[in-house]
Amino acid sequence: MAHKRNIFFNNLFEFEKAYLCFEKALSLNPNDVETMINKSIAEDNLGYWNEAVKTLEDASSFGANQ
Repeated sequence: MAHKRNIFFNNLFEFEKAYLCFEKALSLNPNDVETMINKSIAEDNLGYWNEAVKTLEDASSFGANQ
């Protein structure tokens, strides 16, 4: 359910709220690749480009190990 709320905020252009929700979701399940990807989208939308790249790199490394 939290994942849908995060996407909802992203779709409403509430990127800061979405980012915080993705952070919370990842604190509960740090290996959730889909959440990492969506977090990187929120980071990109907020202008946190370096963080977005790092998050995608993390997602890629977790995805390769699954």
